[in-house]
Amino acid sequence: MFPNSEPLSEPLEVVPMTSYVIHKHEDNGPKVNLKVEKNTKGYNWEATITNAKSVEEAIAMVREAESKLKLQFGAEPEKEG
Repeated sequence: MFPNSEPLSEPLEVVPMTSYVIHKHEDNGPKVNLKVEKNTKGYNWEATITNAKSVEEAIAMVREAESKLKLQFGAEPEKEG
């Protein structure tokens, strides 16, 4: 058994004098990465959504992030028309 690892789904044939690299990818659910920049007119932000189950879920996450960013950093009122 390798340290800090779970049992493999298939047996591993161990060959003497051979190195092994085992990659384990965990799905930690959807994630939001934000980049916030301050400029002379206020703030700009960029959001990246990963591991969303659907486009709808990603859009909802963007809307939530934008709402929280506007509360934290402020935003100019949107102009109509």
